[in-house]
Amino acid sequence: QLVINGEKLNYDPVSETAINRVEIENLHGIKHAVELSKQRSAMQNFAPVIIPENMYLAMGDNRDNSADSRVIGLVPRAELLGRAKRVIVSLDYDDYYLPRKDRVLKAL
Repeated sequence: QLVINGEKLNYDPVSETAINRVEIENLHGIKHAVELSKQRSAMQNFAPVIIPENMYLAMGDNRDNSADSRVIGLVPRAELLGRAKRVIVSLDYDDYYLPRKDRVLKAL
């Protein structure tokens, strides 16, 4: 469960399989789906972090399988070049890494 400034975010269940579950995360009024693994992962136990000014913590929506700031560290503001507007391509790891056709050029 994600905690920001001591406040736990709210989650609503969407679907569940033997290996993962999908929930809708409410991030201060902004809702989006997150995928959570039922298998234990080092990513599930990320220690609290104090984020300095002009630094950002990037976190993927596939929470337990994202190479985000929990792997690469905090991102300096100077390294952020703009806002993502579209998904160019998304690969389906469960289907031989084939592109997910419904996500190609999808607006964010």
